[in-house]
Amino acid sequence: MKHFSVFFLLLFLLIPLRSAEEQKGTWSVTGGKDAVTVTLKVHAPYQGMADGISVRTEPELQATVSPVAKDGYLLPGQHQWGFTGQPSSFPLTITANAQYCDSNGTCFLPEGTKSLGSFQTENDWRNGVFTPADGVSFSPLPEPESTAETAVSAYRITGRAVGYMNPEEMVAFLRGEPEKSLFDLDGKGIVLTLLLVLLGGLALNLTPCVLPLIPVNLAIIGAGMNSDRSRFDRILRGLVYGLGITVAYGLLGVIAVLTGSTFGGLAGSWIFNGIAALIFAFLALAMFGFFNFDLSRFGASIQLSGAKYAGIFLLGAVSATLAGACVAPVLAAVLIRSATLYAEGNHAGLLLPFLLGLGMALPWPFAAAGMALFPKPGAWMIRVKQLLGILILLLAVYYGVLAYGLAVERFRSGPETEQLAGDSPAFQEIGSALKLAKRENKLVLLDFWATWCKNCTALEHNTFPDPEVQKILKAGYILVRVQAEDAGDPATKKLLETYQVTGLPTLLILAPEEN
Repeated sequence: MKHFSVFFLLLFLLIPLRSAEEQKGTWSVTGGKDAVTVTLKVHAPYQGMADGISVRTEPELQATVSPVAKDGYLLPGQHQWGFTGQPSSFPLTITANAQYCDSNGTCFLPEGTKSLGSFQTENDWRNGVFTPADGVSFSPLPEPESTAETAVSAYRITGRAVGYMNPEEMVAFLRGEPEKSLFDLDGKGIVLTLLLVLLGGLALNLTPCVLPLIPVNLAIIGAGMNSDRSRFDRILRGLVYGLGITVAYGLLGVIAVLTGSTFGGLAGSWIFNGIAALIFAFLALAMFGFFNFDLSRFGASIQLSGAKYAGIFLLGAVSATLAGACVAPVLAAVLIRSATLYAEGNHAGLLLPFLLGLGMALPWPFAAAGMALFPKPGAWMIRVKQLLGILILLLAVYYGVLAYGLAVERFRSGPETEQLAGDSPAFQEIGSALKLAKRENKLVLLDFWATWCKNCTALEHNTFPDPEVQKILKAGYILVRVQAEDAGDPATKKLLETYQVTGLPTLLILAPEEN
């Protein structure tokens, strides 16, 4: 009997030893700022007694999360306690009690109150600095992803510029003193707005995307005093050509307003660029005489006598679409104003893109009527025809290279998948720049660009390298170049919608929101 008593006494004494030797659960803490989470990982084959395990904060915080027990036990795995609020005093200490049982139902003695660690000061709590006890791990709360919403909520847009700027204009923009644009339509009266939209449409004929087409356009409509077509026929051709411009511009503009898409984003499609390359190649071959068009008579211009009215309308629409790829400030101003009026319930704002197309179409009936004087025909025109053919062929090569690059990029990345904004590399880069700018007390300059954007290329080569521009950027800005190559990509589309980018290039100045 004496031996049995000694045996049970030793067994009783060994219970806490076994408890000390084997780790039945491990504690970890995550948190800071305004919340803290305590995690207990129960190791198999043990399980925790729900009534014997608790977590406490001192001073007391509001409990938001508690573990779920099954039949009175916390099964092997992770269990969490959550707390939130602002401590009334510091240090803020976290303690825990634990008691475990094994898989056979044998329960061990309570381990007593255990300190998990503390936030020593308010500054530690605000910055997520925790002093853990031995055997307790700690990790601060992960910072939120730099999604569109968090970026916009944390920073305000203090400057916006669309289109090409020369170095002097860029310097003024970066200094926060941009010159008032003539085509800033906010606050303008209805008459002045209509007049500016018409003038803006007229100016679009001089964009890099349309300018090379002017000789071909003149040929299509049979313009010039020396044309053998009747004045009525020439004017009719000019009107049909202008109608194609107006309809295409109006429809594309309305679609951009209603869907919030980027007008020039069509140029980021490999299909669009491929079609443009084919059109220019066709026109170039016509210049070289490979097709049965009458290009021999240059009475006023190069005459494509076989062009029918449907083709004239189509070429007008093509000119308008190509102009959309070279986004000008007036185009962005018109789309923004149109979208604003529409959002305010004034649906007449949707007519502004049509009016812009009408402005672009205005010169062509007059050109077709022969208001301009053209040189008389001669042998030298063969050389002009060949030169124009070479220039147009170069355009075909340019668009073909763009189409090839975009197609390779699209099919290399595989099928489109819905990507969260926070997972987008562009948003992550913007988020990192915002954090760096805040630490260095600087502003952030976002440069939205694409390889197919001609004004973007001009901005990069002519404006950004300017010494004065570089000096201002290095002193007060963090520059982030955001490549918006494919406006249809879900992540890119989300980004453009977030920052209300209606065309490229767009430059935005971001400043931290004042608290």
